[in-house]
Amino acid sequence: MKHILTLLVVCSLLPSLLFAQSSPMILQMDVEEISGTDEIIAHLRVVQYDSVFGFHMGLIWDIDKATFIQIEDDGPKMGSDKQTFSTIYANQGFVQNLWVSFPLECVSLDSGEVLYSLRFKRLEQDIEFTLLADTSIYLINNIIKPHFETVDCNSMLKDVIYISNQNNTIQVQNGTIVSNEEPTHWQSVKLYPNPVRDILFIEGLEDITGKWILSDLYGRTILSGPVHHSSLQIQVNHLSDSFYFIKIQSVNGQFISKPIHIQRN
Repeated sequence: MKHILTLLVVCSLLPSLLFAQSSPMILQMDVEEISGTDEIIAHLRVVQYDSVFGFHMGLIWDIDKATFIQIEDDGPKMGSDKQTFSTIYANQGFVQNLWVSFPLECVSLDSGEVLYSLRFKRLEQDIEFTLLADTSIYLINNIIKPHFETVDCNSMLKDVIYISNQNNTIQVQNGTIVSNEEPTHWQSVKLYPNPVRDILFIEGLEDITGKWILSDLYGRTILSGPVHHSSLQIQVNHLSDSFYFIKIQSVNGQFISKPIHIQRN
């Protein structure tokens, strides 16, 4: 037996930001949860559009019941090859959410619609999860902040995971398109202790000039400051116990983003 949920996301464009006036877009998502299996299938249809856009999906779930999950994309129904995207993973109570993102270069149906089918596989039957979908309007140097809604497949969700749109080349964070290519030598950047109680230490920042940002799970900036030394010390003893992200961004747009957990009990 299949259980169907439907989500409509409507994004009204701002004509003054576009080269030509555009009609509203409607994204419809039908989610099939197949009883007795470890899979759900999401079918997404763009009802109408005439501007550059992208949409992306992900899973978020109860932090206390986190597990390893893999996303697979069956591609548009016109017969494109299936692709496997980034693994969503959780480890020791921490959840990091990676997104599947679709660019404009998809093939449209004859009706002008675009139809995708995505498969979400769960390794535990009792995972509590929520599907996410949004539409974003991309311009050369601007982005209209996406309209964001969720489909609850389980009512027990506790936390919303940090929202970002990423693929191999870009990441959209807080309404800004930034580079998503991590320089090889940045792999030496270390954060400790993690979990952290009072002071977070960051080392390995040689040859990096830019800024650091500490954001919450919703992507909201909590703390920030400059990066111009090989190491940093960040006081976090006034922040609530929770999961956060530290982003180190250089002046040329390159960045890394790492999770931290503030925990005192």
